[in-house]
Amino acid sequence: MTTVTARDTLFPRRDATAALVDALTHSDVSGQVSRTVKHLSGPGHRELLRQLATATTELLDLDLTQLVAHTLRTYRALVAAAERTVAEPGSVEIVQLQSVPITWQRQAVAQLWLNEVMCLRVDFQLAVLLEFHLEATVKNGRLTALPFGRCTVTITLSSRDQALAATRHTLDLHATLPLGDGLPLAPGAEPSDRTTIIRHRSA
Repeated sequence: MTTVTARDTLFPRRDATAALVDALTHSDVSGQVSRTVKHLSGPGHRELLRQLATATTELLDLDLTQLVAHTLRTYRALVAAAERTVAEPGSVEIVQLQSVPITWQRQAVAQLWLNEVMCLRVDFQLAVLLEFHLEATVKNGRLTALPFGRCTVTITLSSRDQALAATRHTLDLHATLPLGDGLPLAPGAEPSDRTTIIRHRSA
């Protein structure tokens, strides 16, 4: 399985921390730091912004491939097909899926303390919106093939409702989500060589 992170997608050709420092410099956060820590030198101000940028590291290390796989494993139409194929071993269902946008959110908080007193709190939010357009083969409770598979990922990193970085990227699920023996979608999903029954469903 190919690993694709939010960091790679937002900043494909730049150091993420340096890029975020630049974004923070032109955001409301920079003004808040200036008002909180008065008489701070230029290099000192930038260093505080760098520390704030570093606080987003955990958010940006989000594995988008794992997120996509988790979403597919829990998607209602696919889970329902998986349950039916487990109940009828050897059966196969082909599910066409064009999903409504699914949003995942994560948060991080950075606190600035002066003289043992917290004087500034900065909240960061990472929003990931997934839109699937795929044709999936489900057999014996497993996603076994993607004759066609695409997921459009929209990522926004923000602070106090102000976007710091955003991008839109399309994942080719054939390349990023090798299925091997199949992605389990339902409990008790096991391979089987029984007679194949083919159905076609749209969702």
